[in-house]
Amino acid sequence: MTNDGLEQLFIRAKHAGTDGSSSLPSGFADRVYSLHVCARQKARITARTSVLSISAGLVIFAAVIGWNFNSLLMAGTEEPDPVDEIAQSLWVSAGN
Repeated sequence: MTNDGLEQLFIRAKHAGTDGSSSLPSGFADRVYSLHVCARQKARITARTSVLSISAGLVIFAAVIGWNFNSLLMAGTEEPDPVDEIAQSLWVSAGN
């Protein structure tokens, strides 16, 4: 449904109470109500989409943090880096 002519209908509705005769077309109230329902549905869809996207972002963030936390815990039990071993042996052999 488009908003074509609704401004004119609202203007005529404002003046309907002052005039002796009502010039509102039939179905005016139904059109306004259906526009209201459509706008409410769009707002609900937007809110749900926002909640879902934020939830997905938090799940991804938690997964990345959890993966990094687990890799940090396991880093202590693994063998040291060969480059570090070479640097340590050179440092010790130099008399330090």
